Amino acid sequence: QYLSRSSLSLNCGTLAVPPDYLRRLAKKQVDYILGENPMGLSYMVGYGERYPKRIHHRGSSLPSIVDHPGAIGCKDGSVYFNSTEPNPNVLVGAVVGGPGE
Repeated sequence: QYLSRSSLSLNCGTLAVPPDYLRRLAKKQVDYILGENPMGLSYMVGYGERYPKRIHHRGSSLPSIVDHPGAIGCKDGSVYFNSTEPNPNVLVGAVVGGPGE
């Protein structure tokens, strides 16, 4: 928006990059993150029908105090960490790093 109003473009070495190209590139990257990718998977938790269900996040992977009122020690958390079930708490809006190898 600011580049367009100033009638300027971004220079990358000797190549001028116009604002419209930058907008299209940014939209393409956001679309990829939100599911337009070969896996058809949104990398944003809670967005769309297919998103990561087992993210590495302590608060998301442990049961709530309503379901488990007692303290969960550091070593006791491995039961939840090693579970194959979806995390009990969906961390909506978190963006994960991408597919592991």
